[in-house]
Amino acid sequence: MTSESLMLKDQKLSMSIKRYPNLSSTQILSVCLLAEVSKAKGSWWYPYLKQLPRQYETLSSFSNFETQALQ
Repeated sequence: MTSESLMLKDQKLSMSIKRYPNLSSTQILSVCLLAEVSKAKGSWWYPYLKQLPRQYETLSSFSNFETQALQ
């Protein structure tokens, strides 16, 4: 899956992204993923996307207390 391939298949998505030329490649990919998630079972990527975690935690999001608890 690439943002380019998804935008080739979805004209509405492509036009929406072109309205914001300053988006980074990460932001564009995020928008493309969200667009695919919104299609639910209508997305070819649905079986893969439904396996992704709904939330996750990384060290950068830990509070000071949680970081200190690791030490």
